[in-house]
Amino acid sequence: MYHIRNTRLIKLIKVSAISAAVAVTAAGCVTQDDQALYSSSVVMFQQGQQEQAYKNLAGLCSKFPEETKFCTDAANFKKQIYDTKMAFVAEKLSAPQPIALDVLSQTDATLRSAEMYASDTNSINSFKNKLYTAKTFTEKTIADAKAKSAVENEAGRYIEAYEAIDSVKHLNASELAPMAQDLSKKAVSELKPQLKEMADSEEWMKAAALADRLTKLAPEDAFIKEYKDKAAQNSSSAYYAAKAEQFTAAGDLKKAIDYYNKAIAYPDASQETKKALSAVQIKLVEFDFANGMELASQDLYKQAYDKLAEAFSVMKGLTIEQRTMIAVPKNDLNRYYDNIFYHGQKAKEAGSLGLAWCYYKMLYDLVPSYAGLLAEKKDVEEKILARSLKSIAVIPFKSPANEPELGLQASSSIMQILQKQLGNDVKIIERGALEVLLREYELAVAGNVSANAETDGFKIKSADYLLMGEVLDSRTETNVQNSKRKDRVPIGTEKVRNIEWEDWQKDAEKAKQAGRDLPPEPKKYIEKPVYDYAEYDVSFYDKFSYLSISYRVVETAQGRVSYSNTVQSQKEAKDEATSGIDLGAFKVPMKAAKLPTDIELSNEVRKQVIDKISSQIIDIFKDQDIKYETSAEKLESTNNLKEAVEMYANAIILMKKKQKDTTMLESKVGKYLDVLATY
Repeated sequence: MYHIRNTRLIKLIKVSAISAAVAVTAAGCVTQDDQALYSSSVVMFQQGQQEQAYKNLAGLCSKFPEETKFCTDAANFKKQIYDTKMAFVAEKLSAPQPIALDVLSQTDATLRSAEMYASDTNSINSFKNKLYTAKTFTEKTIADAKAKSAVENEAGRYIEAYEAIDSVKHLNASELAPMAQDLSKKAVSELKPQLKEMADSEEWMKAAALADRLTKLAPEDAFIKEYKDKAAQNSSSAYYAAKAEQFTAAGDLKKAIDYYNKAIAYPDASQETKKALSAVQIKLVEFDFANGMELASQDLYKQAYDKLAEAFSVMKGLTIEQRTMIAVPKNDLNRYYDNIFYHGQKAKEAGSLGLAWCYYKMLYDLVPSYAGLLAEKKDVEEKILARSLKSIAVIPFKSPANEPELGLQASSSIMQILQKQLGNDVKIIERGALEVLLREYELAVAGNVSANAETDGFKIKSADYLLMGEVLDSRTETNVQNSKRKDRVPIGTEKVRNIEWEDWQKDAEKAKQAGRDLPPEPKKYIEKPVYDYAEYDVSFYDKFSYLSISYRVVETAQGRVSYSNTVQSQKEAKDEATSGIDLGAFKVPMKAAKLPTDIELSNEVRKQVIDKISSQIIDIFKDQDIKYETSAEKLESTNNLKEAVEMYANAIILMKKKQKDTTMLESKVGKYLDVLATY
């Protein structure tokens, strides 16, 4: 830290000024005006005009270097100014970081000004580094806050988006303050409806917290004030407990439990409230068991399941002591479990695997340890997956005679892409199984040679679809056109007499005779370019690669082509080569044509074709779960519920394979179980 010590310096300046006023300058060259400037500069320095005072004395010192007092006081002024500025810089940079950009800008200007008064640059450079570090840290802090705000805003957390900017707006108020204001307005606008929704659903604890946060953003907003007052009035354990009692009396036990849970969320919830919650939970469990068994006696197994699942769910939240207070109808439950398992086996034997899975799934949810259930459920899931996961065999494509391996290479690459991209939608038959399938295919084709061959098709059991293709054309060619290039080019220069100089010489003679001033003399010799013809060899290269593959997707069950297409691609590369020439000043370096090799160019074309074919096949077979769901909805609309359930089951099993949420579909299927149970 720099310290300003003025007292001794000012006394010294005063003494010097008085001495100067009464002394007679020995040299006799310092004028009265110079002396007056010196005296006034001392006063200016005392009054705060330090830089101008220094400038005056520096000028006097430069003018009268033999006058010690001028130069000594100028040096003292310079040091005083430097110390003052550096003290300011040190103070600002010692503040906790991040430091506001306007403060850093002011500090930077002061440091640059101090540099003009520095006797050495070590201290200046040290503070420049500190300033750079501080500015970098501030800019990063602002950038991080902006990034966080953007993420929060995108996620719908508008208050957090505002708070991220508000926390740093002092670092660059001109830019960030308006941004914070806009985010504040958006937060209020977007969250007011949420506040009303919370109030309408009587989520008063959440409403109170949100109202408090919004009040900080818009303290005078009447809407927010209204809902803040309502939340303050209703956000309490007593309020929810009273509501719960009303629902209990009305027989709406689930609603009562919901309100009791809201009541005990408050730290001051009474033991009576907690006991009341347990009592209602026990009552609901017993009620669900009774209703579930009644529905089961009517063969309404899915509706019974819903009641029992709710009962077990509520029981999980009870203590062991509370569970012992519930009268669980064990015999009736076991009978219900046996009936569900029986219906599952019956559906499985009838080939209704989707319906069987639904029964097994219900039983598994209620009692996963039921004897034999796990094996049955797994077996049904595997069979549903096997039927829903269609299989594709990629038959080696036919190759042209000039490239006998190309078809196999192309089909193998396509197979690898399909395995990677379609593994959860279809089964790609592995290379090892292809030999068996090809023999089956050859037998099928051989046995299908008849008059009706074109209409009857052929059937293969090993695969649901065949991907077959043929390389129609594949070629890579290089054309070279050789020629010569002849240009008239400058190869150097030669000196020649300047015609303008000769004219000037004549005019100069006349001017001398006439006594006139001579005009400016031009150059006597000038450089004249020398031209010659440059001739050298040029070769133009044009390399071209082309590939065309036709393919078709054959549905083996029907023996028909379900999709076919021809994909082609081409790529061209051009360049030129020169033999080069060195003719005086004219030089053309020898250049070889830069072209990809035949393999490189053909590989690029092959990749384009293979990627395009793969993309088209992926579009055909991707999202099989969505396609099964769509089929199920169509069947549903025609009241074909049995087949609809099977399609839904296919979709569910594939969705589980993809780790998707199947809750909605399972609920959709469940509503048909009791209807189908009577078939």
